[in-house]
Amino acid sequence: MIINIIFILLLVVLCVAIFRFFAKKSNGLYTNILLFGVSIVHFFIFVYRFFYLNIDAGDSRRFYDVASQSTDWFSLFGIGNKSMPFLLYPFVKTGISYFSLSLLFSILSFMGYLIYFKILTKNISNKTLLEKTLIALFFIIPSLHFWTVSISKEAIIFLLMALVFEKINNLKFSNLNIIASIVIILFIRPYLAAILMFPLIILNFKNFSFKYKIIITSILAVSVPVILNFLRISSLESLKSNYLKVILFAKENGSSSINLLDNNYFERVFLVLFRPLFYDAQTILQYLVSFENAIWIILFVIFILLLKNKPTVFKSMIFKFLIIYAISVVAFYSIYMYNLGLASRMRVMFMPYAMISLILLSNSSEKKYNNF
Repeated sequence: MIINIIFILLLVVLCVAIFRFFAKKSNGLYTNILLFGVSIVHFFIFVYRFFYLNIDAGDSRRFYDVASQSTDWFSLFGIGNKSMPFLLYPFVKTGISYFSLSLLFSILSFMGYLIYFKILTKNISNKTLLEKTLIALFFIIPSLHFWTVSISKEAIIFLLMALVFEKINNLKFSNLNIIASIVIILFIRPYLAAILMFPLIILNFKNFSFKYKIIITSILAVSVPVILNFLRISSLESLKSNYLKVILFAKENGSSSINLLDNNYFERVFLVLFRPLFYDAQTILQYLVSFENAIWIILFVIFILLLKNKPTVFKSMIFKFLIIYAISVVAFYSIYMYNLGLASRMRVMFMPYAMISLILLSNSSEKKYNNF
C-alpha cells in the first residue's frame, strides 16, 4: 500500500510539473484553455474507463496478471502482446498495483499529447480559424484518449509516434531518437515499425550518413524475420492458412465482427476509416463513436477539397512523410480488419498523423508547409 501511495504521488507530481512546463510555454488565452481542455478530457476518460467501464476485463488486465504470475522475467520476453508483461514485470514485482500502472500509462500518452500540443500551437495567433478548429478537434476527439488511458500498447506507441514526429517536423530524418523509437515499436508492434521506416527510407535515404544507413539497414535486416515470426508466416501456404484462421476467428468471436469473405478490400478500407456508423451501431458506445466517425468523414472530404486546390503541398517533406505513413497503415489494416471495435482502436496508429497532415494542408500560407 505504501509503495503504491508513494508511486501515485510521484506520478501526480510528475504530471503537475509537466503541465506547468507546457503551460509556461503556451502563449495566449486560447492555448492555455486548449491545454486545460486536453488535460480534462484525457483524465476524465481515464476515470470513466477505469471506474465506470471496468477495464479489468480487457487485455490490460491480462498483461498485468501474466506479469504478476510469472517468476522469471526473461521468460516473458517476446514481441507483440508478449512484450507488455515483460515491460510490466519489474513494476508488478515491486508491488505496484494495476490502478497505479494504468495511471502511469495514461500519463505516458498524455505526454504524447503535450508534445503534439507544443508543435501544433506554435504561433497560434497566425493560424486560420480552420486550423484552430482542426487543432482543437485533434485534442478533444474522445476515441484517441479512450484507447490510450490504460495499460496498452497504444499508450506507449502514441508517445513514441509523437517523439518521432517532433524530429520529423524539424526535418531531422536521421536522428537517433527516431531510431530508438522505431526499435521500441518493433518490439511492441513489429509491422508498424516497418511501415514507419518505409517513408523515412524512400524520402531521405540518399541523404543519410553512411553510419545512419548502416543502422537503418541493420534494423531492416532484423525486422524481416521478426515480422514474419510475429505474423507466423513461413511460406505462401502458411500465409493463406493464417488468413483463413482470421476469417474463422472473426466468425466466432466478437459481437461487432464482420465476415471477411463477404466484404471486399475497399469495404474494409471504409471500415478502418469510418465504421461503425449509425446504420451498423448496436451499443451506446458504438452510437457515440458513430458521431465521431461522421466527423472523420467530413474531415476527409475537407482534406480532398483542400488537396485539390493546393497540390504544391507535396513539396513538403513533412506532408509526404505523414501521408505515405497514414496510407500505408490503412492499406495494411484493411487486409484483415474484421471487427468494429478493433478498427476504432487501430485508428490510434494513424489518425494523429492524418489529422496533422490536414492541419498542415489547411494552412493559408504555402511558406509554412515546411513546418509548424
